Amino acid sequence: LSNPHSIGLSLEGNFLVSDSQNNRISIFDPAGRYIKSFGQSGQFPLNFPIGIDVDSFGNIFVAETIIPGSKCLIRM
Repeated sequence: LSNPHSIGLSLEGNFLVSDSQNNRISIFDPAGRYIKSFGQSGQFPLNFPIGIDVDSFGNIFVAETIIPGSKCLIRM
């Protein structure tokens, strides 16, 4: 992780960490083991994510700083 800003909790109990300088969200299991990351490329590219939240349906919301006020909705 490089400059983590925020942590969210998935419905499965996994931790989602906004890994800001790596432009991604990293996911860890409850024991702290790395599962995967997303946001560096592909369908949901991120630019310096600083905030993360998960709603009761499992939707992931990410706030970025490079584009002020931008937000992404990601379903996993």
